[in-house]
Amino acid sequence: MIEFALVLPVILLLVLGTIDFGMLFLTKSQLEAASEAGARQFALNTALTASQIQTSLVGEFPALSNLTVDNPVTSGSNPSVGTVTVHADYTFLSPVIEAFFGHRTITLTSSTSMVEEQ
Repeated sequence: MIEFALVLPVILLLVLGTIDFGMLFLTKSQLEAASEAGARQFALNTALTASQIQTSLVGEFPALSNLTVDNPVTSGSNPSVGTVTVHADYTFLSPVIEAFFGHRTITLTSSTSMVEEQ
C-alpha cells in the first residue's frame, strides 16, 4: 500500500500533463482552422474589418471565446495576398504547469495568408 501512495502522485502528474497538453494542441488546431477561415473570408471580401472577421469566427468556433483578430493586411504584389492573424489565450488545467513555466496562461497565435479572389 505504501508503494501505491508513493507512485500515485507521479501517475496523476503524468495523466494531468497528458490531458493538459492534449487540450493545448486541440486549441492550437482550432486556432489554425479559425485563421484559415478568416483568411478565406478576407480573400473573398477585402473590405472586411478585423471586428467583422472576429465576430464571424467566434460564431463559427465557439470554443475559442477569447479569440482576437489583428487588422488584416494585404501585400502590394500582383496578385494581392491577404494575411489574417488570430490570437487566443489558453489556460492550463493543472496548477503544476505554473511551477514549471511561471504562469498558467499562454497566448497562442496563428497567421494565414491567401491570394485575394477577384
